[in-house]
Formats: sequence, C-alpha cells, structure tokens
Amino acid sequence: MTDRAKFISGVTTSLGHSEVHTPSPEPATAFSDSDEDAKLKAAAALAVATDRASELIEQMAKAAENTGWQVHRVSNLEDAAELIADICRGYGATSVLRSTHGVLTDIPLDVAVRDTGVTIDVTESTDPGDTTDSSEREEAKKAVFSADVGITGVDYAIAETGTVVLHPRKGLSRLVSLAPPAHIAVLRPGEVLES
Repeated sequence: MTDRAKFISGVTTSLGHSEVHTPSPEPATAFSDSDEDAKLKAAAALAVATDRASELIEQMAKAAENTGWQVHRVSNLEDAAELIADICRGYGATSVLRSTHGVLTDIPLDVAVRDTGVTIDVTESTDPGDTTDSSEREEAKKAVFSADVGITGVDYAIAETGTVVLHPRKGLSRLVSLAPPAHIAVLRPGEVLES
C-alpha cells in the first residue's frame, strides 16, 4: 500500500467509514445541485442586473454611501476619465496604479490622469501562482505599495451591501484595491447584482 493509500485509508477510518467515498464528477456547489444549475442561476442574476440596472445602481450608491464611500456618477466615458483624474489631483496623488479591468481601458483614463501631471501605470500581477518571474512580481508589489491611488474595475458589486468584488486571476492583482491609501472602483451598469 502506498503512502497516499495509507493516508486516505486512515482518514476514511477516522471518519467512521469502511470504504472510500469518491466524489461525483460534478460535485454540488454551496448554492445549487450541479454546475449547470449554478450557471443558470448566474445567467439569471446577470439578466436581472441588466434589466434593473438603474434601480440597482441607485441602491448600490445608497448602501455604499452609508458605509463611507464617496460615490460619483457620470454619463459617458470621457466624463468618467475626467472625474477620476480630478479625484487623483484633489487627493494630491503623484503616482496612480490601475488594474487591467476592461472598463479602465474603455475610458480614456491614462491620458486624462497624465494630463494632470500625475504618473499612471498599469499593474502587473502580484499573484504567486502567476508565471511571472519572481523578481518582476516583487517589483510589481513595490509599485503597488508605493502608489498613492489604486484604480480598479469590478467583477461585480452587491447593491444590498454596497460592496464590490474582484476575483483574482492571471494578470489582475487585487492589491491595487488594497495597498494604496485610496481606492477608486469603477462600475458599469449591469455589474451591480441585487444581493
């Protein structure tokens, strides 16, 4: 018997079982019975987020303001870039770091921030699981911790609680939202879920 088999046998016995229970190929999630059900529920939530975007954004704004966020709204991409640049300038920022979220490349953010005399860079991943060279990862961490402002998009926001969610993935460091003293989160209609 291999060490692995001995270990599993010991765990099985400790759990009071006489045989090893192999998980099904499609394990249940915490929210549904199958992966397919989870995908259907996610699609339904996104449809609600799109259909009720104005209402959910309003609810999100109120909840976020109640937790101390400063909430701003704009009607177009250019105004978003100008507002963010003004916030950075008002904060006295000299260096800004932004994530690679699509919303930040859709707006003319880099030009607007640079026009105010502030340096803006795009973060590289600081995730140890990323294939980036460790010295490059360390340099990226230094940049994140020395930035005055971090700017990110969101994967989604929760209207009920006024919170934003950023999923870690290759090329996206959540440190941009955590390490700098100030964080600007940019949301689009359809990214706000009810709860």
